[in-house]
Amino acid sequence: MKEDLAGRIAEAFGGVELGNGLSLHQAWAMDLLRPPEEVLEARALDTEKNWQDIPDDAVEQFHYALTFMDPEGLRFHLPRYMIYGLEHPGLDAPAVDAAVYACDFGEDPDQEVVKQFNAMSRTQMECIAQFLVFVAGASDEHFDTMVAAIALEAFWYQFLEQDPEAPDGSS
Repeated sequence: MKEDLAGRIAEAFGGVELGNGLSLHQAWAMDLLRPPEEVLEARALDTEKNWQDIPDDAVEQFHYALTFMDPEGLRFHLPRYMIYGLEHPGLDAPAVDAAVYACDFGEDPDQEVVKQFNAMSRTQMECIAQFLVFVAGASDEHFDTMVAAIALEAFWYQFLEQDPEAPDGSS
């Protein structure tokens, strides 16, 4: 299941580039309330052209970065964080749940928060929903299953083709 999901994420986000989106070091600079020119300069510290090249230590160090992302930056970084969570499910560390928290809008999502996902395709949104279904059902792992379940109920179920409780497609 995990390998299948990781493969679907990799395929759906395969050609995504950062473009003009915020990088990890830019998010860090924003978190530190650096002036705009320093935020721009921080971009030079992130040299990855593909999200698959973001190393584990960067995901771990910048586990909070998705909070500061613009739509392009989120589309570039979120798949790496989701796959990191799938690859390290037993790790009790903030980076494992970073993707879950980035997709949680609370019980009543407002349009401003949902705009963060405007750069994503329907297929990418479906992968996010499938990731949240996996996390919500992973009771033996160190995921925040409750937040994943709330995120699904509040917003993400609309991107699932079938009821996740019915593997054969029946509800």
